Amino acid sequence: MVMGDAARKAAEDLLGVGTDTWNGCVIDRAQPYDVSADSPDGTTADKNYPASKCATNALLPVMGLTTDITAARAHVQKMAPAGNTNVTIGVQWGMEVLSPGLPFNTGVAFGTENINKYMIIVTDGQNTQNRWTTKTSDIDARTLEACKAAKAKGIIIFTVRVMEGNSTLLEQCASRSDYYYNLSNASELSGALGSIVRSIKKIRLTE
Repeated sequence: MVMGDAARKAAEDLLGVGTDTWNGCVIDRAQPYDVSADSPDGTTADKNYPASKCATNALLPVMGLTTDITAARAHVQKMAPAGNTNVTIGVQWGMEVLSPGLPFNTGVAFGTENINKYMIIVTDGQNTQNRWTTKTSDIDARTLEACKAAKAKGIIIFTVRVMEGNSTLLEQCASRSDYYYNLSNASELSGALGSIVRSIKKIRLTE
């Protein structure tokens, strides 16, 4: 495959940083699986995640579903921003966490009666880089496809824009327009998340 300059730069940035040994980071799967809830199955190579060097060794592993709220809070509090922004892979891994398949194996089957699955997407910036490009509009298109795939699986999506980011994209990603939160200050995040929790509780009571 012949790579353009932007794609080459994206690949170099993702693969050419961090330590010389693999320390757990991955990049986008081959299309169309980069926006799919289909789990790796050991037989389809494109469903596997290509190993990548980490932008920083401070990155934490993805945490699977848990009922241990203390552990979840501790994990979140250890998180630190690093590298560029790729909302698509965040949405795709959100689907993986909620999936019954690999690599987490903790979610119940999609479509299970009386079970709702929720995803909260929080971002403070524009898409800036994926496996192939640094062109924001191209990455946005993949993000929207990932959101569509998640909603097609029955996942209810809330989105939160913190000061920066594509407001149109995030509103389209949300399952409903009122599930999109546009924050002008990071200090508003706690209130927005509280509102989302109340909305989820209301959905559960209604259904």
